[in-house]
Parts: sequence; C-alpha cells; structure tokens
Amino acid sequence: MQDGNQKSLGIQDQLDLEIRMIDSGISKFNSEVSKAEKSDRGDETGYAQRLMKDLIGPLADEIKKYTHKTGPGNDVKTRRLLKQIKPEQASYFILKSIFQHLIAGKTITSVCSNAGRFVEDELKFKLFHDTYGDYYTAIVKDFKRKGTKNYQHIHRVLTKKSNEKNLGWQKWTDKQRVGVGLSLLRILLDTTDLVHKHTAQVQKRKKIVTLIPTETALNWIREYNSHMSLLKPNVLPCIIEPDPWVGLHQGGFYSPQLRSNVPLVKTRSKAHRDLLEPAHLKNMCTAVNQVQNTPWKVNIEVLEVLKKVWELNLGIGIPNCEPIMIPDAPVPKEVKQKDMTVAQQELFKKWRHEASNLYTQETQRVSKCLQVLRVLQMATEYQAYSKFWYVYSCDFRGRIYCSVGSFSPQGPDYARATLLFANGKRLGHSGAYWLKIHGANCYGIDKVSYEDRIRWVQEHRQHILDIANDPIGSRSAWAEADKPWQFLAFCFEYKKYTEQGDDLISYLPISVDGSCNGLQNFSAMLRDRIGGSATNLLPGLVPSDIYTEVGKVCLAKLKAVSTEPEAQKALRFIDKYHEGQIPRGISKKPVMTLPYGSTKHSCTDSIYDFLTEEHKENISQEDRFKMAVYLTPLLWASIGEVVIAAREAMGWLQSCTDLLSKQGKPCVWVTPLGFLVYQGTVKNSLSRIQTTIFGTIHYRLVVATPTSKLDPQRQKQGVAANFIHSMDACHLMATIIELGHSGIKDVVCVHDEYGTHASDMDELQYILRQIFVKMYTNNNVLEQFKVTNELNSDIVLPDIPSMGDLSLIDVLESKYFFC
Repeated sequence: MQDGNQKSLGIQDQLDLEIRMIDSGISKFNSEVSKAEKSDRGDETGYAQRLMKDLIGPLADEIKKYTHKTGPGNDVKTRRLLKQIKPEQASYFILKSIFQHLIAGKTITSVCSNAGRFVEDELKFKLFHDTYGDYYTAIVKDFKRKGTKNYQHIHRVLTKKSNEKNLGWQKWTDKQRVGVGLSLLRILLDTTDLVHKHTAQVQKRKKIVTLIPTETALNWIREYNSHMSLLKPNVLPCIIEPDPWVGLHQGGFYSPQLRSNVPLVKTRSKAHRDLLEPAHLKNMCTAVNQVQNTPWKVNIEVLEVLKKVWELNLGIGIPNCEPIMIPDAPVPKEVKQKDMTVAQQELFKKWRHEASNLYTQETQRVSKCLQVLRVLQMATEYQAYSKFWYVYSCDFRGRIYCSVGSFSPQGPDYARATLLFANGKRLGHSGAYWLKIHGANCYGIDKVSYEDRIRWVQEHRQHILDIANDPIGSRSAWAEADKPWQFLAFCFEYKKYTEQGDDLISYLPISVDGSCNGLQNFSAMLRDRIGGSATNLLPGLVPSDIYTEVGKVCLAKLKAVSTEPEAQKALRFIDKYHEGQIPRGISKKPVMTLPYGSTKHSCTDSIYDFLTEEHKENISQEDRFKMAVYLTPLLWASIGEVVIAAREAMGWLQSCTDLLSKQGKPCVWVTPLGFLVYQGTVKNSLSRIQTTIFGTIHYRLVVATPTSKLDPQRQKQGVAANFIHSMDACHLMATIIELGHSGIKDVVCVHDEYGTHASDMDELQYILRQIFVKMYTNNNVLEQFKVTNELNSDIVLPDIPSMGDLSLIDVLESKYFFC
C-alpha cells in the first residue's frame, strides 16, 4: 500500500478492522467449542466447566441423601457401590459423562455406562494407589512429564500396570455400571434442569432414548458462549494511530468492545479500579501514548528470509516444521516387560526415557510452530501498509505491555526482527557507533567494552556482508547468534551503512538492557555499593557481570569444603568442562529472579535445568540432581553476599506485608510518577473435587470463590516482585516522557530494555541515567511505602533498612549502566 492510500485511511477503516478482529475471535472461539463437542470433549468447554461448578454441590447433596437411605429396594447393591466414593466425586462423574456428549446427544445407556465406568475406575485405581503408592506415583509422574491427558491412554496404562500387580479387583459387569450410572442420572434429572429424555422412532418397532439439553440449558449455553467469544478478539495492530489514552477506559482501540477488553490498566481488583483517580493516570497516559504513537513497518528483507528458513526447515531461531519422530522400541511389542532379559530391560528403559523426552519436545515444537505461523501470517498481511501502530496498556504495577502477542516489538526474536520504525532518521557518526554496538550485542558479544564490541564488528565485516548478501548460504555465520534474527536485521542495515555511510536513513530499532535491573533498583534505593558495583551503577572499564561475581564467591566457598566428596565431584566437573570456574549459567537464573521472589527450591531447579541442558550427555540424571542439591546452599549464600540490599529490602517488604495482612489491610503504594499500586490478594474458597485418575492428571475440578479475606501467604510472596516491577516501570515511563520532551518520538520498550533510533541513542543513554538518579535521589521509595501504609492502616511498620554509602551521582558516569 502506497503512502497516499495509507493517508486516506480513517477511523471507519480502523473500526472495520476492529470488527474483523472481534469476528475472528468469535469464529475461533466457536470453532474450538465445536471441535471439543465433536471430539467427545464437551466437558472441557468453558460452559461445561462453569455449569459443573454450579451444579456439583446441589447434586452431591442429593447423592449423599440417596446413598444414606436405608431399607430394602431394587437398588441396594447400587447404593452400596456408590457409598464407597464421595458424593462430590459421583456428582462430577455423572456431569462429566453428560457434558462429554451434551450437544450431540447420547443414548441413556451410553451415558449411564460411561458414568458407571468412571465410578468403577475411581475405586479400582484408588485400590492400586493405596496398595502400591510409590509405584502408582511414579507412573503418574511419567504422565505429567509427558503432558499426557488422554483418558483412554491413561486408563489403558493404569489398567495394565494394576493387572500386573494382581490386585484381585473383581471387574464390574455391564449391568453394575449401567445401574450405578442410571441411579446418578435419576438424581440429576430430579435435581437439575440440564437435560431431558428424548425418544426417537428409528424403526417400526425400535425406539432410541437419548439425553438432550433442555431449552433453558441451551439458552444459557448460547448466552455464555456469546459473551465469552467477545472477550477473546483476535487483536491486531492498528492501521491508524491509536486513540490517545485519557482515562482508564478511554483510549487505545476505537470500538467499545475492544476498549472493554483492553483498558489502560489491567487489574482484576475492583478495589484497585475504584481507588484510581485521574491524577494517578496522568503520567501513565503520557508515556503509554508516546509508545503507541510510534509507527512501524515490516522489515521485508527479514520476512523473506524467515519464510525461506521455514519452508526449507532450517530451524534457525525457530522450531523445525517437521515432526519429531519417536524411534520404535528396541524390543518387539509382543514381549512383555517381565519376560525381557536384563539387557533388553536396560535398552527398553533407555528408549522409554528418550521417547518420553521426544514426546515432550514435540508438544512444545507444535506450540512454537503455531506462533511462527502466526507471525508469518500477520507480517505478510501488514507488509501492505507503510505504517501501522500498536495499542499498549499496563498491568496493575504499571508495566507496559503490547496488546498484540507474538508479532510485536515485545515478541520473540524472529518477530521483533520483522519490524522496523516506519519513520527513518539519518544515521550520523554517533548512530553508526551504536549500530555496531547493537550488532555485537545481538550476536552475544556484550560482556566486553564498547570498543571491543566495535572492534569485533570491524573484524567480522566481511562475514556480516556475506550474511546480508546471501543469508541462506551464509546461515552458519548467524545461526549461532544470541538473537539470530535481530542480528540478521543488523547485517542488512550494516550493509547499507557500508554503501551510504553516515548519510544512511536508518529504520532499525536499537536498544540497550539494564544489568539485572531488579537488583539495580534495589541497590540504588538502599545505596548498596557492593550490589551497585556488581550491577554497573558504578563506572568501569568493562561491564560488571553479577552472575560471574556470584560464581566467584560460590567457587571460593566450594574450595573451602573441598575435602567433602560432593565438593570434590563438583570441582572435578568445573575443572573438566568450565576451566575451573563456576559457569555463568548456574548462577544467572537464581540471581536474575531473586528480586522477583525466587527461593532456594527454585535455585535447585535452576541449577539442575542448566546441568541437564548443557551436560545431559556428560553427567547422569542422578548425579545432576545430587550436584544441584549440594551447590544450592553455597550459591544461595553467595548471592546474599553480593546482593545484600536486595535481600534486606525484600525481607523488610515481606515483614511489613505480614503485619498488614494480620490486620486485613492490603499493601498500597504510589510510584514516583504518581501511579497508585494496590496489592490486595484475597483468599479463594476452594472446593476441590479430587478423583484418583482425573484429579491426579489435572482433571480436578476446583470451585474457586473469592472471599473478602486477604491471603497472607500470597501477599507476602508477591510484594517484593510487585514493588520492584512498579519501580522499574516508573523509571521506564519517566524516561519515555523525557524523551518526548527532547523531541524523540519513536521508542521501543520491553520492561528493562529501552530503544530508539541509532542516532538518538546518545540522548537516550543520557536521559535514562538522569531519570534514574533523579528518581532515587528525590524519592526514598521504601520510606514512602512505609508512610503510605501506616496512614492506611494505623499500624506502625518496622524502620526501613539502613542506607549504604553508594553515591548515585556515579551512575551518570557509568557507561555500562544500560548496555
């Protein structure tokens, strides 16, 4: 589409597009419901889940009355069988049986037999679980790891395994199953207005009696589906500038339906919405408007390569489009496991473990492939426009999010690479400098000085040009980059730079990241020199790497206990595979997630995941687990020695939240930009319908009803992460606003990653430092938290942690604060 045509687009064109988004969402929703109904999975639909939650309690009460009825009758045996399970379970089973085929309609015999089979399975597998608990649990864990949810497969495996153990279970007859189901159905028909019997004459002397939904139930389902389908529009970029935000529900998209789905602040808390006043939203509106007023266009060069890589199944930075093939078992199917030789059992065990991993990988591959196809589809559609825009909004902490998922400036690497600023700017000398730094960063050369990064680009000049000239033929030169697709986009831009020099009109977004940004903020607010030094708040010749610093401390602790057998194993491992140093990957995730509530347990998981990803072939699973468990306390203590302020601030925030929760008071604070954050996590009243097979495999029905009481545990767990997220969001917003005052209109942001045109990067770097220093110099955010919550609660909170001797002015001279 030419610029002239683009300029002729108006609000009506955007409204037409938004109607298409809504219609597409409705179509997709209805298709998914229909697919579930036709696949006998009607019980998994939203309407079924909602109705089951409403009906399960009253139905269970009637079932309980029935099973406790005394005296003779034709149903004594049925009552005896049903009395062995909980009324809620029986209620769940009959409802599940009906909803599986509700719309299609099934014969009464089929529905009753199905419900009776569920009851029988519950009793049989409960016996299996109670008798062979460890063995049963191991089987279930295997299901979970594989992501198995197919009832028939689970039933088949558990039945086979239980039969191998000779439980002595007496299999029910068809009469028993139908009898149990029929009793449950009678109760349901008497208790609810969900279904009724329908008799159809199929032959002269043959009738079929089916269960079909009542008119009341059908009307309710239609209204529910109609309402829910509107809540899931297929959100796309805008073809005109989004409506400027001026209030909580005024801005962004133009149609009322989409506005109701994408408010300025997404929060589930009505209390939060009620507290928000125009003054709280003023600066937020200014910042979000600037982000969403940035126009974009498709990077056609990158898009064409992405299409080719997908077609050729090259798998560069995206999943392969070919399915992962699971090899056949090394032992013939007819040979039972108990009859295998020792050698065959070893081979079979190894194959089963490999097959399980491949199955999990295939499930993940399919999901990622769908995302790639979505990006390809949207990028191809939007390349017709010379400009398009994205609507942005915020979460309850003030973090800015794009309303479009994958194909957006906040999407995965390959999606971000398909986007360019629609407005170009002359590169200039400083722009060329930042373009080269950006290229090195994308490749992964980001732990060295800027000068070394530029030197790396110059030394690899020919490789970069080869990539730009023949991306597919030179794919080995860019496939291993940290961000291969954004590196490819850089290569195309760099080639143009070599041809046009500083006069190049550049459209490529250039960005820089904070250094473990959560810890930067904690270190600044408590003036922590040790944490500040490790997170580049202080000037340095090269960037500090906090993950490496923590690794050094951990290595010293490991050497101090080198006489212990497990320490010796760990030291031999790092000597052999990591040149005698704790690998950065071991400490990265535990350190990075510490400000957001990571625990010792998650630390162990992170170490084990790293060892599995990097050394699966070198270390056995058992040894990987033992090493992760052994290293955890050493690494956890090391983190505490490097990020002292973060630990103190987190502990203080949690202590305050504990006191507030005991008085039933939420946490409330106002960021330096005036946005009010409300954390009032309430308890849910949970009614769990736990069944042996369905419950264990996540088919458990949980009826969650919000209460008026706060949840102290969730309040405590969430406060540190939410507080620090609100502060880094405040820094970002204030930076965006100041950029606008400086005349810089095109911006890109992903939380702690800030970007703009290469020629404006010097100004961005200057402003983000000035804002950070000003924010924490003019605001004692912890003291303000204390005062605000004391006023709201009449509770005296503990004194804030003591300040260190870090001088925030030093941040202004730190080249690698954001780099």
